[in-house]
Amino acid sequence: MQEFAKIVWNRLEHLLYFIFVKLLHLTFLDKNWAGFMQFVKFGMVGLSNTLLSYILNVMVLLILMPFSVSWDFFAGNIVGFVLSVLWSFYWNNRLVESASEDLFILWLYRNHSQQCAVMGVDHAAWYFKIHSTGDQSAVQCSDQFCDE
Repeated sequence: MQEFAKIVWNRLEHLLYFIFVKLLHLTFLDKNWAGFMQFVKFGMVGLSNTLLSYILNVMVLLILMPFSVSWDFFAGNIVGFVLSVLWSFYWNNRLVESASEDLFILWLYRNHSQQCAVMGVDHAAWYFKIHSTGDQSAVQCSDQFCDE
């Protein structure tokens, strides 16, 4: 499997090299090309992270739909977020930052502490708004996108 991944990555790198250097006539120093390829890897991990988070969120919502629970979107967001952060950690350390020796907790704090705090406060605010006022409008759309 690793050989297959290396072959695919080498072909992708050659394709990008052909596009940027041969077709667009851009010049890269070796260290700049390596940095660009690291950026491409980071982007690929980020894209897969977003897709995984969305898929997990939808799966949890579909699993909880027959139970008609009021907290299904909380569960979907939490499961999607936690598992996609772990996914991102694994693949960024394996592909992008292969020489890094960061501990998981330090990496999580450094890269995701603000996101965790914002997500926690946001979910707590929605929960209290829904259960204290009975207002279900927060479930259907966030305040940024609703016309009131």
